[in-house]
Amino acid sequence: MAANAAGLHHDLAHGNTLALLMYVMVFFAIWWAWVSYTWFASAYDPQDTSFRLTTFIIMAGVLVLAAGVPLAEAGVDYRMIVIGYMIMRFAMIPLWLRVAQEDPPRRTGARFYALGILVVQALWVAWVLWVPRGTPKMLVVAALAALEMYLPVYAQRFGRTPLHPHHMAERFSLFTIIVLDEVLLATTQGITAVLDIHKLTPELVMLIVGSFLIVVTTWWFYFKTELGDLLTEDCRDVFNLIHFLIFASVAALGAGLGMMVDMVQHEAHLNVTNANMILGSILRSIC
Repeated sequence: MAANAAGLHHDLAHGNTLALLMYVMVFFAIWWAWVSYTWFASAYDPQDTSFRLTTFIIMAGVLVLAAGVPLAEAGVDYRMIVIGYMIMRFAMIPLWLRVAQEDPPRRTGARFYALGILVVQALWVAWVLWVPRGTPKMLVVAALAALEMYLPVYAQRFGRTPLHPHHMAERFSLFTIIVLDEVLLATTQGITAVLDIHKLTPELVMLIVGSFLIVVTTWWFYFKTELGDLLTEDCRDVFNLIHFLIFASVAALGAGLGMMVDMVQHEAHLNVTNANMILGSILRSIC
């Protein structure tokens, strides 16, 4: 997420607002791999050696994906990010096959999960290797992302996996804290870099205070409601979609605040009106 947000910060500061589309595409890969594993780990949590080794493989996939973020955001090469994503997704197949063996009431759905993951990953490979260059990237990515999200919706028809609402709410809450921490870290690093060269100005002081208040307010509103009481069987998919918007928007907030630091120091290649519109759009998406 940090690499993705850093790339967005650089593009926004140079007036490239279309980078938001690439940012969303990369963030989807990060979020969907995480959320798929999280739902599984909440429903089935054996904590034995094979499960932990699979978790290590998924973590390795995260590192590969992160290494491919700069090239993907530059539109140069998507192979590394797709490989990292596929490592995380392929690691889920033996987990679902294990469910098919050990949880007979949900065997059909578990097999569908395993087969569906395999098929969709094959389509991602086909996109990277064989889709003609003239084909709109975002349309293909949107179609494949829709297939990824539809897979659990259809598979749950064969038997819903166990739901532990308060455990899932805790996992999502922890992820939110991590994203907010990265926003604070990215903003602090940007301000520190500025102070190494320039003096502390009134505009920069106002930006520091405003950035802190924005992050604290975001944290306050998110944790104002006990999410575990709202999560039910019928709203799993809505819960996922809303949190995708929340996570992507909060992570983009760090890029937006970094862009404002550049604006204060007159290092950004866009005017104040456009910068305010971009930051305002990010804040509205969070709300």
